[in-house]
Amino acid sequence: MFDEKSYLRDLAKETYEYATSDIMNARRVTWTLHNDLKSNGKPLIYIRYIPFHEIFPIKNLKCTQPNLRQLEKEFLLNRYRMTLPDDYIIEPYITLDATINISNHSIWGIPCNMTHRKTYGEAQGYTPSILELEDAEKMVVTDYSVNEQATLEKYEQLYDILKDSIPIVISRKTPFADPWNADISTLLAKMRGLEQLMWDMYDNPEWLHKIISFMQKAILCQLDLTEQNKGYSSIDTINQAMPYSDELVKPNVIQPVNSMKDLWIFMASQEFTGVGPDMFKEFMFDYQKPIIERFGLASYGCCEDMTQKIGIVKELKNLRRIAITPFSNARKCAEQIGKNYVTSWRPNPSSAVATGVNEDFVRKDLQEHFKIFKENNCNFDITLKDAHTMGPDNQGIFKWTTIVREEIEKNY
Repeated sequence: MFDEKSYLRDLAKETYEYATSDIMNARRVTWTLHNDLKSNGKPLIYIRYIPFHEIFPIKNLKCTQPNLRQLEKEFLLNRYRMTLPDDYIIEPYITLDATINISNHSIWGIPCNMTHRKTYGEAQGYTPSILELEDAEKMVVTDYSVNEQATLEKYEQLYDILKDSIPIVISRKTPFADPWNADISTLLAKMRGLEQLMWDMYDNPEWLHKIISFMQKAILCQLDLTEQNKGYSSIDTINQAMPYSDELVKPNVIQPVNSMKDLWIFMASQEFTGVGPDMFKEFMFDYQKPIIERFGLASYGCCEDMTQKIGIVKELKNLRRIAITPFSNARKCAEQIGKNYVTSWRPNPSSAVATGVNEDFVRKDLQEHFKIFKENNCNFDITLKDAHTMGPDNQGIFKWTTIVREEIEKNY
């Protein structure tokens, strides 16, 4: 009989050995210099998302139990990452989320759901729970606390599988610290509906300010409670890239932290991409700012168009990284970012890999953007995000990354 646990331990050892290798340690140094604005100017490459199912078909997985299969997928993804010529860092541990006491519905006590996907990659719609203004009064927040018994049971179950093949690190941070919860924007749109949220800025501005203020104060409270209860550790730092800096704790050195000032925070407001800068500032950014500034360094922007909002975001005292998305005007963004921040450039995954790799197009796209970033003295990295399919070629991401690496070596 096939020993699934023994198989997983071998995979875990493989991950740990690579994560502690000279290659990974060199990348840690490189990302540290890059994020601290001390690099040699050569851009770094970060493949953020990989369509696992196209590389490792589910039918080929060896584990049968759901919890074991999830671990198998994580370790196999690491194995694939070991082959890519990018600058991704694999960390030498497995993260286990502590069981935090919250409402059965969501962190806000009411549903924050989207429509069910029937197939992988299918679009989802909003299913708002705040249909009437008074429905917002149902929002409640449970103060931060860890269910220690449930957390211990989860740890023991995972340790029984992996034993000492790789360290297991428990993340005890509040779910309010998750970027898609801390940003206010994501769950507000889910609870109210995206279109209705836009109408509310005109039709119900006072009500909307009241709701967003309530959410902001609750998030700040939960972040502070986590800090007071020593719930943060170095593994909780996040900047939607490789979160290394000599100014903060580093994620590969597992240690508790006493203050959020030791950590990166990533934040965005994708739901406000179609909202003008003035209303973005009034209804979202001014509420996000105190949350972001609780942390040491900040990275802002995910997939939204930041072209007209960079000037506002630069009000952040701890801003270090700014995203340029496929929907932004790269030149106008680069002119505003310059050399004082790290530029996170995100090429369009649809034209990069989703329908196969057009080498001529990719090289031309890279050269055009390299020219823009050089003219504006930008310190930049290249992030391939949301490549949910590689279309007809399951080697598309590898081919694209290889081309990017070649162009970097030719131009820098």
